Amino acid sequence: MSDDLGRIWEFQPATGVYTLRSKVFGGTYAGFAHRLTISACDFDGDGDVDLFGRVREGGLVYLKNPAMHLIVSPPSVTVTVSQPVTFDVLNTVFPPTWRLLRNQSGGAIDPVTGAYQSGATGGVVDFLEAVDALVCAVVRM
Repeated sequence: MSDDLGRIWEFQPATGVYTLRSKVFGGTYAGFAHRLTISACDFDGDGDVDLFGRVREGGLVYLKNPAMHLIVSPPSVTVTVSQPVTFDVLNTVFPPTWRLLRNQSGGAIDPVTGAYQSGATGGVVDFLEAVDALVCAVVRM
């Protein structure tokens, strides 16, 4: 959200509430863009949220999220119960570490190789994470 002074406040959802993550998003500050109205969307199609806004004086502001992302292959996949899949990171500097962020199927992942085995519960979505020392990616299953 933005305020009358031009600052952009970033909030993140956390268990039914929103917590303040940053009062100075994208290098904004008091006076950055008076009476700024913003929209948040993935405008450039790279998978992260960017901001596009209009200021009181009629100008437009575009703030691209510069975060690097890991390129995971495959980026998502649908599997049957107890089916294995091996994920790989195509642009990592260091070998990634893998973990399950949400494990509704009861599956498992090898933290070193990225070998994933879906669990016994079907019809659910698991979320996997690959992390190297520089960037992070989340994969939906």
